[in-house]
This record gives sequence, structure tokens and C-alpha cells, in this order.
Amino acid sequence: MQRHFRGIVLLFIALVFSLQFISQRSDCFKQSLSAADILLKLKFFPIYLIAAIAAILHG
Repeated sequence: MQRHFRGIVLLFIALVFSLQFISQRSDCFKQSLSAADILLKLKFFPIYLIAAIAAILHG
């Protein structure tokens, strides 16, 4: 159960850091930031998700 909880916490932390990075970039470069740049960053989310799920399943 503890490892299951740790996997969820790691996923949450990765999600928060990624969202902070995206919001910082959009604040700094609001004019030059395009939808493509945001999508490029968002495509890394499944990597965090898959890693967390794998960690939970392997327990």
C-alpha cells in the first residue's frame, strides 16, 4: 500500500512541475508561445503516467 501511495505522489509531483513549467513559459513568452509549443510539452505527460502506473503495478 505504501508503494501504491508513493506512485500516486510521484505522479502528482511530476504533473505539478510540468504545469508550473508550462505556465511559467506562457507568462514569459505569451506572444511567442503557440499551441504547438504547449502540445509539445503535453506529450511528455503520458511518459509520467506510464511510469507511475508501471511502478504501482509492480508494487
